[in-house]
Amino acid sequence: MCNIIETNKQLKNLVEDFNSKENIICLPIFSDRYLHHLNKSNKLSLLYFNDFESIYIVPFNNHESNNLSIDSIGELKNISTNIFTLNKKILLNLLDTDNIFDVNLMSYYLHGNIINTEDIRINTIDFLHNKYYKMNNINSVIPLYKHLEWCDIISNKMTNVIKNFKQLDFEDISSYKNYNNEVIKAFYNIEKHGFKVDSDKLMEAFDIRISKHINDRKLFSEYNLYTSTGRPSNSFGNVNFSALKKDGLDRECFITSKDMLIEYDYDAYHLRLIAHLIDYKFGDESVHEHLSKFYGCSYEESKQITFRQLYGGVDKEIARQVPFFDKVKYFIDDLWNIFKTNKYLKTYIYSRRLLSNGLDKNRLFNYYIQSFETEYNIKKIIEIQNKLKNYKSELILYGYDSFVFDFDKQDGKELLGDIRSILEGDGFLTKIKSGKNYRQMSDITGKIC
Repeated sequence: MCNIIETNKQLKNLVEDFNSKENIICLPIFSDRYLHHLNKSNKLSLLYFNDFESIYIVPFNNHESNNLSIDSIGELKNISTNIFTLNKKILLNLLDTDNIFDVNLMSYYLHGNIINTEDIRINTIDFLHNKYYKMNNINSVIPLYKHLEWCDIISNKMTNVIKNFKQLDFEDISSYKNYNNEVIKAFYNIEKHGFKVDSDKLMEAFDIRISKHINDRKLFSEYNLYTSTGRPSNSFGNVNFSALKKDGLDRECFITSKDMLIEYDYDAYHLRLIAHLIDYKFGDESVHEHLSKFYGCSYEESKQITFRQLYGGVDKEIARQVPFFDKVKYFIDDLWNIFKTNKYLKTYIYSRRLLSNGLDKNRLFNYYIQSFETEYNIKKIIEIQNKLKNYKSELILYGYDSFVFDFDKQDGKELLGDIRSILEGDGFLTKIKSGKNYRQMSDITGKIC
């Protein structure tokens, strides 16, 4: 049996009832499954709740019910019990509270992958989405009981994951909670700002169909955190934000909504991250020039040799010749021995398990470094976001070794120096660029201290 909540009084009573429970499941359904959840054109259609005793639907925009005002969703912020949801970043847009747990992340911790929703087939939903694919709010006209059917299947899958997850040891559960509290919130706080675009250039660079994803002259990114290494991909609406061509029109269409874009780009980041792990000092010297002295070759040749060693395995002769790679080789061997013994390897900062899925020694090392890169950057992102709370400038894009800010001059040049100090902690170096759009950016590294 499903209970439909159609009045504010019923909603208030529901919240009181939930607070007497240990856990609840919450699934949001938006009007358009293909629009970003932060796009203001995408209205919340309903919320599905399961308290493991009863099922509830709270409609906000559905043709067959008395809809609650979206303003009444504030009442749900009074829920104090644990809220389990499929994708926490989506629910944070509605309920920015600290008691939300991401079940996809639980599945990711357990199995290295997320809950499969693509195999769920509800004939009516599939038919209406296919027939009326040009209609922006199709979920608002799909009958509630069909949404209920879909949500019940998801809820059952989530329940199985939650039960299995509780069997993990204390350290793994603690690691999950840290990741759930810090990482998801950090990336949500980047996504929510959006990236202002020149609409005409955007449609020229991509496709006219991209126009439906533009909201208030902004395009929203979406970070997928559940990758094999933990290194997030970032794409939405056919735009891969992680692979924008540096000299292409696809970068030029992204513009500042304030005074200028500022990009901080780490120098030789992977090499310096590895050096940090193995306690090797490059100092302020160029990494590739430093290594070229041991190779006895040019700067460009040095880069080629180094990348071959990192991604193809360290040659014994190179290890004897170059102190940096001697330490790297021992480090890789130690990681591999731990992995073979335990059948997994825990990441450096958040202690997330890298599970066995056909990894060889070099691939394991690359996964480990990419996970360290991501987790180290997350700590920097959180520190920067805390710094920016009292400023108008915003962190709007993250790209592995780069951070893009929409900068407001009223915040003062000192803020740029403070951000640089955060990023360059532990001996890392950055190059800094500025410009009105993301393609035409000039080097200002020497002007920021």
